[in-house]
Amino acid sequence: MISMRIPLLLLSALAPLQGQITYLDATAGSGGNTTLSVGNLFSPPQNGTTGQDNDWEQRSTFGSGGTIFESSGEGGAIPEDAPELRTTISGLDAGEDYIVFLYFWDPGSLQEDWNIRGGFSSNPGSNALFSAADSAGSFGESTESALVASTQDFAVAPTIFAEGGRVLLAAGLGTAAAGQDGKLSVYIDDLPTETTVNQRTWYDGVGYLAVKDLDPAGDLDGDGLSNGDEETAGTDPARVDTDGDSYSDGAEVSAGSDPLLAASVPPGPGGAHSINSNGAWTWFNDERAIMHQGSLFAGYVKGDGRYGITRYNPETHQSDEVIISTAASRQQDDHNNPSLTVLPDGKLLAVYSKHIAGSQYYTRTSLVPLPTTAADWGPEVVVSTPASNTYANTYRLAEEDNAIYNFHRCINFNPTLSISTDNGASWSTPLHFIDTGTGGVRPYTRFVSNHKNRIDLIYTDGHPRDVANSLYHLFYQEGRIRRTDGGLIKSFPDLPLDHDAGEKGSVVYQYSAAPWTANDGPDDWIPSGRAWCWDVAYEKDGNPVCVFQVQSDNVTGTGWDNDRIYYYYARWDGSEWKKKFVAHAGRPLYSNEDDYGGGMTIDPEQPNVIYFSSNAANPFNLDDINDVPLRAGNRYEIFRGVTQDGGETFTWEQITVGSSKDNLRPIVPEGHGYDKALVWFHGTYSTYTNFDTEVMALLQNELKVENIELKEDEQVQLHWHSSPGKSYDIIGSTDLQDFPITCASDVFSQGAESSFQFVLPALLQESPRGFFRVKEKL
Repeated sequence: MISMRIPLLLLSALAPLQGQITYLDATAGSGGNTTLSVGNLFSPPQNGTTGQDNDWEQRSTFGSGGTIFESSGEGGAIPEDAPELRTTISGLDAGEDYIVFLYFWDPGSLQEDWNIRGGFSSNPGSNALFSAADSAGSFGESTESALVASTQDFAVAPTIFAEGGRVLLAAGLGTAAAGQDGKLSVYIDDLPTETTVNQRTWYDGVGYLAVKDLDPAGDLDGDGLSNGDEETAGTDPARVDTDGDSYSDGAEVSAGSDPLLAASVPPGPGGAHSINSNGAWTWFNDERAIMHQGSLFAGYVKGDGRYGITRYNPETHQSDEVIISTAASRQQDDHNNPSLTVLPDGKLLAVYSKHIAGSQYYTRTSLVPLPTTAADWGPEVVVSTPASNTYANTYRLAEEDNAIYNFHRCINFNPTLSISTDNGASWSTPLHFIDTGTGGVRPYTRFVSNHKNRIDLIYTDGHPRDVANSLYHLFYQEGRIRRTDGGLIKSFPDLPLDHDAGEKGSVVYQYSAAPWTANDGPDDWIPSGRAWCWDVAYEKDGNPVCVFQVQSDNVTGTGWDNDRIYYYYARWDGSEWKKKFVAHAGRPLYSNEDDYGGGMTIDPEQPNVIYFSSNAANPFNLDDINDVPLRAGNRYEIFRGVTQDGGETFTWEQITVGSSKDNLRPIVPEGHGYDKALVWFHGTYSTYTNFDTEVMALLQNELKVENIELKEDEQVQLHWHSSPGKSYDIIGSTDLQDFPITCASDVFSQGAESSFQFVLPALLQESPRGFFRVKEKL
């Protein structure tokens, strides 16, 4: 992403009250103002597709002036890349600075993400990309939000601002000076795309306004900062987001982040940062998020049905998204998020599937250990299955010659297993793993592996809306399936497990419809409450620990919103499973899935730490399971719990507070190395096929100075544990009574650990003692 920097604009108080934009319609052909960027004549074919990719077409019944120029209008799955264009504005004052806008159309649909590239220099495929605000994060690179053109003030206006559900948008390119010939060139480009994802470009024209005519009290770009305030901040009055970090200049100034530094962004709920503006997931695919070679990788499904993987670099605070799905694998369903597995050479394997839509799953392997762009990934590979397929849970066992186990749902609608012995290049014939029912019953599974020689899982009898679910645990090791205590259930060649005949794992939670007696309570069971699994991990001694939910219908009244969900923590103590009711989850997410809770997870690096999402007004009032009021607005917040006594008691901390939207399905990435680490999605989740949520990441370390080094020439270097995205001040003292000496300001975090070298201030040079403190800026 190229972020343009402009000189400070000197806005006079005597400037006109209102600066008005002059719109110029783009025209082609001999005498037109638009050519190919290299200067060749631009004569696009008219009205309809040509059957040829990589060209522009002129549509003569649309847009301002009756014509627009369209790219990506051809059918087919091959990305279309039209050539860069140049529109020339003439008749300007030589040497005068002008603010320039680029006008394009958007369909106004969440399922279509139209866009345009633009800039003041020829840069095919690399100039700034603009889209409607609701499409940000849909393109695999940073985008800038465009304005609705009808909100602008014009001296010469477009002939129309809306038609057929489409809306004219204005992309603020920034400021440029007219040449001595009174001309200014604007370069226009598209985003190579398939029409199946409908990310076409409809280019209509340009607009311009002399900087000298800008009204200091106005807000030209609608970003919440007046033009005069933009001058003070050094931001561009024509661009909503000067630094290209997806946050408007006004939002950044209000939040205290730097609108000129892309790495500095406003904190989100709980102090987290958005690493992708559009994504969600189910909890039955893993690993969904991992820390790998210092970067966080997270996979998800976008609201339009594409599957993405974001790499977030804590050192640079930079996020990069790659869309890994194709037109063939895409499906608008959160069940389809990819699993991520690190291969022996450090590259990544992604495995994903549609939701009950075809007898296949898909894989892609990165070409480099830290994939950042689409070019860093190999092609999508289709793996056939004997029945309709869903889910992917992939685990590599180093002590089995790096065999990769993929647990999915396939044969008889049951848990199924495929194995690769060549790093995902090929897969074995799927093996029926757990057999139950006759094609309509599906146990739900959650997995964990030590990545050496063992894979554990917790699982249910079926879906809780269909089956009176208990919860079980078993593990695979050295070719055998065993209960928690090591008792053999079956050897691997004899699979599947005959669940209906009693070949089951150890019971973690036993379903019962019986009422409690005097010595019973929710730590034992919820009468008629049905279990569903959330997460499983290993304690430091290798014993399994898990979290799960139990749902009960019509607790506070009649109807789905009166159902209630209860959260549990359980651990194997070496001889039996000990479970504990730890929190109220509140109500289900929505009516058709009245077993969907907000979500639970365990920190795999600190298994005595758990997180959950709840909309209960008081999640920790455990004395009553029937009187469970909800939070005002029914919003789901995230909580963190720490136990020091095996789950008997927890110390709780609320992570998100006062959220205007929901915080759902938290997960902790493996190998994170932080004091606190959490990934979740935040936004509006209506159903598993309809959601508008962003992916949040919280990576925090307790601030702690690690060491101080005295260098030559009165130089000092400090090293400290830091948190990504934070800024720090270094202050000094001669007596530890107070710290009045400023040593360094606004030192931006370098990730989990930071260091900074500075010259010892004069007061400390003269003092026999010196003390330093690192202070996190709010």
